[in-house]
Amino acid sequence: MQAGEYRRALAFAAHTSGAHPDSREGAALYAQLLEIGDLARLAARVLPTQAGPAPRFAPASPDSALLPHGARAASSAVLVGDGRTALAPATGLRDAERLWLRNGRGAVSAATLLRTFEDLDLAVLLLEQPLAATVAELPERVHPGTASFAVEYPNADAAPAWPVLRSGFLGKPLAGSKAWRIGIESPHGGPVFDAAGRLAGLAVPGGLFIPAQLLRAQVAAQPEGSSGGKLGAEEIYERALAVTLQVLTEPGISSSRP
Repeated sequence: MQAGEYRRALAFAAHTSGAHPDSREGAALYAQLLEIGDLARLAARVLPTQAGPAPRFAPASPDSALLPHGARAASSAVLVGDGRTALAPATGLRDAERLWLRNGRGAVSAATLLRTFEDLDLAVLLLEQPLAATVAELPERVHPGTASFAVEYPNADAAPAWPVLRSGFLGKPLAGSKAWRIGIESPHGGPVFDAAGRLAGLAVPGGLFIPAQLLRAQVAAQPEGSSGGKLGAEEIYERALAVTLQVLTEPGISSSRP
């Protein structure tokens, strides 16, 4: 997982959990990996909740020592363009002078708020340092009803974490608005990927969605993603680990989270 290899980590954890049934830590890791990959029912069978609280695991993140004391998670962003641009819900970020972004492998970069678009609840962020060698690709456009995968960081504190993937279908455009409804669980907002692993759009708080065709204009030097073939949820999650970013704010900046 630290190397971004979710599929191999899932396979090793399944083997360890089966070979060492006396190890609660092994079962807990396997259950957690299943849960973050949209397999919560199977996770509950591996480690029933009535068995008591289980250990939780997260990426190692030495770079998190850069964060100010009292930093809090605001939302989730996605890495695009030249690798130094990220798109995020604007809610909770409009008063931020300095931000920090962290990917699912624990790498951290400071960032600044470049601009916001009030009609889209969209913020464009500029990273001081690129966090990954790859960025999310955008299709030319997406359509209502498309099977998609929302990825976000659910924790409200500044602790390192792995993002969570949830599957569902894109909703329809709202009358009198540029936003769409989204039929996928993503309460705090973050990237939404299509079945080919491309960035279908951005979920924003309130159950809304900004489709790719509205994001492309905000992304410089962004090639159109190839249509590719349909990927499994595990591979989509693995790709998302590097490009889905946790947005962290300084103390005193209001957050969209409760």
